[in-house]
Amino acid sequence: MPLSTLSFIGLWNCEIKERDDTERDRERERERERREKREREEQEADRQKQTEVSRQRQTEKRERQREMRERQTETETRHKRREREEREREREREREKRGTENRQRERERETDIQTDRQRQ
Repeated sequence: MPLSTLSFIGLWNCEIKERDDTERDRERERERERREKREREEQEADRQKQTEVSRQRQTEKRERQREMRERQTETETRHKRREREEREREREREREKRGTENRQRERERETDIQTDRQRQ
């Protein structure tokens, strides 16, 4: 084979190799870009999931705190009502006691009046 034919075949093989190398490089680059895009999407999905989990936990925490405040308020209300009822019962006992004392004094006064009349 003549040298020029060999040179042409060598150049042609070299071009084919370069073209194959270039195509392989492009395919590697596309694969790298797809992988990076997939990783970014996964990271974004993870971030969104974490954000949602965090929001849910905050919501649950606020709900528990609200329930605790409600229970505390109910407890305080019951306690105040019991204290008020006890004060009312105490006042009623005092009224009854004063009424009994007043009736006793009234009887004693009536007895004294009758005794005074009998002496006269």
